[in-house]
Amino acid sequence: MPKTKEINLELRKKIVEAYNKGEAYTAIYKSFTVSTTAVLCNIAKYKETNTTRNKPGRGGQHKISRTLEGKIVRDVTIDVATLTKNT
Repeated sequence: MPKTKEINLELRKKIVEAYNKGEAYTAIYKSFTVSTTAVLCNIAKYKETNTTRNKPGRGGQHKISRTLEGKIVRDVTIDVATLTKNT
């Protein structure tokens, strides 16, 4: 399910500061009125990247590289050209 609203950067920093002070997850989400999942995800992101900013590179990744895609297109156009010459 897609996110509906992103938590702003200042609130994320406050959540991480509260966590670093030793507050429990339940106390954090109750004091900032955000969901438990939001608190857990923000703290996990902070532990992984040491920042509260969004990670770069969101979106679907390509299944094949651009180089391979170009090669496939060239091969298909060559095959089509030889087929039309032979008929």
